[in-house]
Amino acid sequence: MGAKKRNFVPSKDETKNAEELLLLLVKQLDRTTVVTLDHMEISGNLVGAFVELLEQFALGHTVTLVSSTQELTTGEASEILNVSRPYLVSLLDQGKIPFRKVGVKRRIQAIDLAKFQQRLEEEQEKAFQELVDLGQEQKLGYEK
Repeated sequence: MGAKKRNFVPSKDETKNAEELLLLLVKQLDRTTVVTLDHMEISGNLVGAFVELLEQFALGHTVTLVSSTQELTTGEASEILNVSRPYLVSLLDQGKIPFRKVGVKRRIQAIDLAKFQQRLEEEQEKAFQELVDLGQEQKLGYEK
């Protein structure tokens, strides 16, 4: 297939099918962490990726698959992060996301963008947990 981006726009029927398949998959995952399909066990990241894909399809969202080796423009990367292009450029200039220049244009490896996203999500989760812990210390009625 190559390193090109692929967009998948689900039809109404595909959205409904994704909802049904997601429910079946989640029921099986409630009992085990391994999914068996035609006598083949599927586990780990593959199941996680499949669940995420089905969730997005079930919501009717367009899904874009990008190879980790794909280079993205600042416009494409800002779309993925759901931020403005100027804000993304400021992140690049601050050294928060690695990039290379092709002439005057910046190019970002998809894997580097994914790593940045993961770090950001981990920082957000840590900050949220700190707020919950603080609320419990102050006896504000928040429970884990």
